[in-house]
Amino acid sequence: MPDSCRLLLRILYTINSSGYILARSPVPVAVTLISNEAPELQPYGLVPFKACLEAICRSSPELMQDISKDYSVYVLDPLESSTAPAPLDISNSTNSRSTDAAGNATAEQSRAVAVGMGLMSQALKMEEQEPITVVGTLGKQGSGQDAIEVIVALREVSTSAT
Repeated sequence: MPDSCRLLLRILYTINSSGYILARSPVPVAVTLISNEAPELQPYGLVPFKACLEAICRSSPELMQDISKDYSVYVLDPLESSTAPAPLDISNSTNSRSTDAAGNATAEQSRAVAVGMGLMSQALKMEEQEPITVVGTLGKQGSGQDAIEVIVALREVSTSAT
């Protein structure tokens, strides 16, 4: 497998903890593959952070319309998942299994770490002499094409327009 390639970019993102929205890059982006000694693990790659933000802005242009608002950006890093603390079980649980309000067993919550990336407006303005990269998971799009997927959470913050 080559050390780098060009793949379509899929970004699953939330705004203020809403449901996920899918943004796609219009063209393939440069991906640096991360070597993985354990073949059973999902393959990962590094993609330019700015390409992720640009795809989100194309998908949700309203995010950039109001200059009194900005967004803190958090990217889920699947490689850091093993360092995450065990999830807290705050469900209705009568034993070691999690249950929903109706008492049905639910899937265990996975461990994950979100990495703070700063404000979206500042990241979009950054020059790209040395681009910041984020980790994504290699997989396929619904159409079967190879792609890399990055998961992002945006949290609205107020800015003081002076």
